[in-house]
Amino acid sequence: MNATRGNGLRCIDRLEVGPVSLEPRKVSAPYVVWQGDHRAETDLAYKFECDVFDPADPVARNLGTMVVAQAALNYGLFCDQIVVHGPLDAADGAFLRDMLENTNREILVHKLLMPNPFLVPGHVEVSIDRAASVTGGELVLPGLERRGQGGTAWADGVERVAVLSSGGKESLLSFGLLREIGHEVHPVYINESGRHWYTALNAHRGFREAVPTTQR
Repeated sequence: MNATRGNGLRCIDRLEVGPVSLEPRKVSAPYVVWQGDHRAETDLAYKFECDVFDPADPVARNLGTMVVAQAALNYGLFCDQIVVHGPLDAADGAFLRDMLENTNREILVHKLLMPNPFLVPGHVEVSIDRAASVTGGELVLPGLERRGQGGTAWADGVERVAVLSSGGKESLLSFGLLREIGHEVHPVYINESGRHWYTALNAHRGFREAVPTTQR
């Protein structure tokens, strides 16, 4: 591992994501890290309480690829190259590149330039005068513009709204206001690793009993 090359933060030669595996209520994909000849692999998976994907639908495979690609954007400053395998179009590629740049900027400013008690002094030092030159690695999309034809478009319905929910006041207020003005509101709770899920668990249970459109 060469931690001094490039912008001084790069320690991964290549991060490869995908291709995805789909089930009606699950999407998963391999995450493969390369450092020279050394290869390490793990799986990233998301599960849902309702049917989300049709494994035979090319549109579902495109959506699944976009879902599993999101986590990789957190590693842009630390990779020479991020490769996302899967069917994507030009709009998908533009979105991923924009979000990669935005995520790089947020991590640089909020985690590296600002005081961070979790970083060992002397191991990561990025000065403000070098910040403008610190860029992320290359994003490679082998399946770009080779997305298969077919599939079914989502039903048109701007009155249907999803609200990312946690039980906090902002999501509760958003839910209440949107429902009051006549939208069909779907509170969506995301269960990630870590005990912070327990702070949302009571809210999820209450919503699931009272609001049929609640999902997790």
